[in-house]
Amino acid sequence: ACGVELVDGEQIDADVVVVAAGAFDTPLLLHRSGLRSPALGRYLTYHPVLFSQLVLEENLCRADGYDIPPRLQIPPTTTAPWNTMILRDTCPAPAEPPDVEVTSNRLVEIQSFCPVDTHPDNTMVIGGDRVRFDVPLRPADRARMDAVVADQHRLAACLGRFRAGVEPQWMDLGFAHVMGTCRMGA
Repeated sequence: ACGVELVDGEQIDADVVVVAAGAFDTPLLLHRSGLRSPALGRYLTYHPVLFSQLVLEENLCRADGYDIPPRLQIPPTTTAPWNTMILRDTCPAPAEPPDVEVTSNRLVEIQSFCPVDTHPDNTMVIGGDRVRFDVPLRPADRARMDAVVADQHRLAACLGRFRAGVEPQWMDLGFAHVMGTCRMGA
């Protein structure tokens, strides 16, 4: 890349061009522009997302039903390298009886974002008009994910109980915080 061609045809030359179109679109854009660097699409990493919803203990909620929506972050640590949020958000799973009708001030969600180890064989493979992802979860990733589930169970025991139907579950295609597909250096 040596510059940019604008929609009106004007060309702007540049000594340096930075393509910043996201973890999926940057390698696609570079590949479709003819660049075939071995770095494109490699070292793909992301955070699988575990979510659940809790019914809070009544003594943690105001009796009049009014409540300030919580938004609490539990940051990663050396021994617990995942990020957890306690909040009120759009829950992606439906509740089941007997918990279909629960007042909203008694509900909070837990969302945990678990890192996957960076590995050169974790790839976004670009072939023609198709893209394929190959990010096998390794034993260390699975052990970390099991620890995240246990962590949500500990939080639930302190705050209330899991809402029926919204017990801890990994989000399908939970590619959150995708990184690493267009490395610029070691």
